[in-house]
Amino acid sequence: MHEITADFLDALQGDEGLIAMIDVARDLRLYGLAQDAARGNWAQNFFIGGAEYPVGGAAVDLIRAWQAAPPPLTPAPIMQIPLGKGGVMLMP
Repeated sequence: MHEITADFLDALQGDEGLIAMIDVARDLRLYGLAQDAARGNWAQNFFIGGAEYPVGGAAVDLIRAWQAAPPPLTPAPIMQIPLGKGGVMLMP
């Protein structure tokens, strides 16, 4: 499991959190956490757009790479972490 805290959603003040986990089938699971004055704490979904979803050893390698060094954010209407030809994004 690994957590990345970053400003994924410019519309919200402060940072949001990405929790990346490997399930028992060795598939990648992504969960988002955010906070704002109107909703308080709430959970959101992340998704990978334009790239293959890593599974098995590739998912484990991805989390290990993120643990070794924080991934960069790619500027976009919704900030994203680059992944292959696409990116990991928090859905507003």
